[in-house]
Amino acid sequence: MNQADPPLSARLFHLLADGRLHSGSALARQLGVTRAAIWKQIHTLEDAGLPIQHQPRAGYRLAYPMQPLQPENLLRKIQQTLPQTQVKTCWQCASTQLEATRLLRQAQAPVAVFCEWQTDGRGRRGRQWYSCPGASLVLSVAAQLPTGMPALQTLPLQMGIRLAQTLHHNGLAVTALKWPNDLVCWQDGQLHKLGGLLLSLEGEMEGPVTVTAGLGLNLYPLDHALPNPGLPMAGLAQYGRVDRNALAAELACAMLQTLLQAEARSFAGLQATYNRLHALHGKTVRLQDGHNSMQGQIEGVDENGQLLLKSGHKTLTIAAGEISVRPDENTTD
Repeated sequence: MNQADPPLSARLFHLLADGRLHSGSALARQLGVTRAAIWKQIHTLEDAGLPIQHQPRAGYRLAYPMQPLQPENLLRKIQQTLPQTQVKTCWQCASTQLEATRLLRQAQAPVAVFCEWQTDGRGRRGRQWYSCPGASLVLSVAAQLPTGMPALQTLPLQMGIRLAQTLHHNGLAVTALKWPNDLVCWQDGQLHKLGGLLLSLEGEMEGPVTVTAGLGLNLYPLDHALPNPGLPMAGLAQYGRVDRNALAAELACAMLQTLLQAEARSFAGLQATYNRLHALHGKTVRLQDGHNSMQGQIEGVDENGQLLLKSGHKTLTIAAGEISVRPDENTTD
């Protein structure tokens, strides 16, 4: 993982990823450590949320096979599409967004950063987003754009569209959007969260602007990925076979291409597409803004990506900000 000597926890995860039963003594022998060291790392991985099954006097196995990230594979696939992109794959980091921003400042070229185990990620409205090794896709891309900030106001929605379309093309047609850019799906009549996207913009109002986009996407519905989640969790693996590395590379390319083409695209041409992908289009919702809330029916988004909410006899225009959108079917958001 871009490391000459990966930590013991990473090497242990790679051995367990096949989903087969491994004895403690065999793991210790393969990794050149004591059984006590294996026991300690097993508990470290469990604390990270990894579903490890213990079989007395037999060993350990994952609840299901997982696909570790493959740095060389990711690098090759991304540079086939975007040759100038820097690609880094980490076993563990605090935040892929912070790492992508740091790398961009060093090389002044587009960046994609992947991480197995993110410990201090951020979601919308200040929420934390953790990742469990193997159970999610956690990645960030970053690029410097010559355009100013006003031209990028609909970028979060543009990127949400592109991500949803990419997942559809990979056989995951259940994917929908919850305004502005949460990735969601309907399950048993209730909205569930698949992932989230967070964008950060730094620079001058008239440009240039550094844009970092972070994506957290669940493969398995492990609640550890998002403490106190606003919506019930769902995972892509519930809906189809996922080649984790191929999908990760494709999503990163889609995100970078959306960034690099953002200035040239008008959201007015994407408005109808967004409304088709919006899970709550035409539905009654409750909007929460701090201690204030209101109920209404979503009529879509306008040409500027703002939410149109019919409340009583009025149609209100809502900008993203710190607004929470809650469907009536769910009790929390």
